[in-house]
Amino acid sequence: MTGTRRRVLPWVGMAAAATVTLVVGVVVIRQAPVAALQSTDDTASFEPLPNPVAGVRVVMSAGDQSFVRTLPALAFGLSGDQSLDSRVAPGPFHADFEVTFHPGSVRRATVGAELQGGSLMILRRGEVLLADHAGAEPRLVMTPEPLFLPGRLQTLTYRFRADEGPMTRLRALWQPEDSQVPLALPSAGAGWMEDEALRGFVLAQELNCAACHRSDDPQLQGRLHVSPAPILGDAGARLRPSWVRWWLKDPSAVKAGVAMPRLFRGGADDEQVIEDLVHFLASMGGPIEPQPQPPDEDLATTGMLLYHRVGCVACHGPLDALENTPGGSRKSLVFDYTPLGELDAKTTPAQLASFLVDPVQVRPSGRMPSLNLTPLEAEALAAYLMTREPAGTPEDGGFVPHEQRIERGRDRFAASGCADCHTLGPSRSTVASTLEAPSLEAVAGGDLTGGCLASSPPQGAPDFGLGPSQRQA
Repeated sequence: MTGTRRRVLPWVGMAAAATVTLVVGVVVIRQAPVAALQSTDDTASFEPLPNPVAGVRVVMSAGDQSFVRTLPALAFGLSGDQSLDSRVAPGPFHADFEVTFHPGSVRRATVGAELQGGSLMILRRGEVLLADHAGAEPRLVMTPEPLFLPGRLQTLTYRFRADEGPMTRLRALWQPEDSQVPLALPSAGAGWMEDEALRGFVLAQELNCAACHRSDDPQLQGRLHVSPAPILGDAGARLRPSWVRWWLKDPSAVKAGVAMPRLFRGGADDEQVIEDLVHFLASMGGPIEPQPQPPDEDLATTGMLLYHRVGCVACHGPLDALENTPGGSRKSLVFDYTPLGELDAKTTPAQLASFLVDPVQVRPSGRMPSLNLTPLEAEALAAYLMTREPAGTPEDGGFVPHEQRIERGRDRFAASGCADCHTLGPSRSTVASTLEAPSLEAVAGGDLTGGCLASSPPQGAPDFGLGPSQRQA
């Protein structure tokens, strides 16, 4: 027995030592990143996730036309008269979207899409993960089983074939195991911002520079002119005249971060020009109908739940204390959000609900997507949003557009450059722009520190409120 103990004890000691070493190693490994994250040294740098592919690569064909381009993310909705790219005519098309992303700490997730008006196949390394089709009604399609996602870059191919129909929609989604709802599939769009020239290219698209400064190169014009401004053919029915007047004086003061520049900056005739434009816009479908009574509180409560369930909170942020919102106690929300502005000063609950049912009908750029709401859901959301700190703006029920101002406003709309960015839609006669702006090539060959790009744009030039780094890009 004594000999046996002598033979066993060294092995026990070695095993104990190995166990202690392993535990210490695990503790050190686990504590190392924590210590690094808790470092107060402002000069500490962290190795970013690898990102060799910026955005979503698209190979698209329609008829005898084909092209390759890059999108920041895979999410779009197109009506029958719209195209994914201005170089391709509206109608059926097929495209392969290569989405490269890093799953981070997620190891298992289902993947899929919000799908409408076409067929979809999702592939990884040639393996078909999902194949499905959706007709006129949008559908949520997800892989039946979660995928294993190693902690490295992943590439999924979304092979889409659009049908002939009134609406086509595709939005890439994933649902990590710890998520209760599908989320937007991450993409490597942040890589676009690593190059100054690309940052400038994106700004030129977002600010719609090519609407006024058209390029002599059709290909370049097609790549730049991709952010159409809101359609104003029914502006009078959905916008309060007092809000339009306020907006035209200084859009960024009404809502921070807007793409529309400040056109009127204290010129001798600016107040008269603005008033003429207000009368012209109010004449189209207006004036707006006053709201007879405040939104129903029970409906607003339903809207609050919808706001946090269908995805509004992801872009616009929480509107209540986190502990009072669905799921808010699980995490903090600290992102930069798109402000909603003072909706009560802008429109009525009924008009807001109509917009929420199909935002693309008014905002064809698609930045605000359709969330496939029923009319009742849209009404509930509008009730909730309208109860958030109402502005108390007096009703515009007594406003009557004057015929002479309407005609002058139409001329101002053409001469001020409004018609370069905004259309009036299919139900109104077209107003052609009479503003003569130099071509993009002429601007590039001249003084790039003047006009719109000046630190203080001269009177008559749009002021986008660009910072030094944005002007440089």
